[in-house]
Amino acid sequence: MKQFFKNSISIRKIKLYFKKNKRIKNNGLNNKIILIKENNQIQELKRITGLKVNINGNNNVIKIHEPYAFENCHLTINGDNHLFEVQKITNPVFSIRNTSFIMRLGNNNSIKIGKNLSMVGGYIQAEDNNTFITIGDECMFSAEILVRTSDGHAILDNQTHEVINSGKNITIGNHVWLSFKTTVLKGSKIGDDSIVATGAIVTKDYFNQKNVILAGIPAKVVKENINWNWQSIQDYERYKNGTA
Repeated sequence: MKQFFKNSISIRKIKLYFKKNKRIKNNGLNNKIILIKENNQIQELKRITGLKVNINGNNNVIKIHEPYAFENCHLTINGDNHLFEVQKITNPVFSIRNTSFIMRLGNNNSIKIGKNLSMVGGYIQAEDNNTFITIGDECMFSAEILVRTSDGHAILDNQTHEVINSGKNITIGNHVWLSFKTTVLKGSKIGDDSIVATGAIVTKDYFNQKNVILAGIPAKVVKENINWNWQSIQDYERYKNGTA
């Protein structure tokens, strides 16, 4: 009898542990959390390895393409009709780590991430109403990155009391390297094959300027006609010289 009660207590503890550590909290109606497999079949998800999900709202969609690689990440959705989509990560070296994805302070926002994003950590926030963040393929983001479509608090015209700082969309092209402590603010666009230097704050549209380095506060083009490779300098030199 003692063994029976001991086993019952252990089972209850296990159930309580999994209830407390449930990785998807879905508080709302008609929210869809789906995995798109490599054969394009669709599977409904109740858990996403490495990504804690907290939804408070209705008609939100989360699409994760297989294979994926999250580590210690969080997705917070407050409001209705948001879309979060992450394309597949096929490079075994890459993963999305220590990152918070946030959609709140409004409705109808989206975060779309292209193939093979490598990210060390930071915040990606689509806030206000009807804003989006689009990140292209083969991007590399360092640590303490901030990408945000909204200022978070209202700034008013002193005469009319109208809001003058509504949220704006952000577009980051293919093969973009965001260095340590980069900030990308509302209305920013970054062109393909570009680099944003350490500590820079991007505030403008540079989408038509590809292969550039952006640096400074606010960021501006400091070098043109460049490209980059995710390998270290030493590894790239060996690869280029055929000695890798």
